Amino acid sequence: MRRIAGRGLLAGALLAGAMTVTAGGCATGCPAALLSGTLVVAGDELALLEDDSGTVRPIEWPTGFGVRSEDGRLVVTDLFGGVKAREGDHVQLPGGERGSDGPWGVCGDMDTLVR
Repeated sequence: MRRIAGRGLLAGALLAGAMTVTAGGCATGCPAALLSGTLVVAGDELALLEDDSGTVRPIEWPTGFGVRSEDGRLVVTDLFGGVKAREGDHVQLPGGERGSDGPWGVCGDMDTLVR
């Protein structure tokens, strides 16, 4: 019985650690900017067609998030495989630019994605 409880504690600790890493999204802090636009396909990834400029900006998703194909459309998934947004969705992405003309690094509360 003790052995099972130990595994449960270990699994809980690992899950809590993973959630801590992905909640912030950025290991060195989270810039306080917000970028709005529509998710569009760029090769085999999703990029953001910015509302203000019409620029298509590559996106760097936080640790644990990814892009996959589902029902013929690309979707953004969280650590647990849940779909957070889909190609064509209008979103608000917290984070900041990674270098000059670099990708938009998403971090912060991913629940700010708006469909």
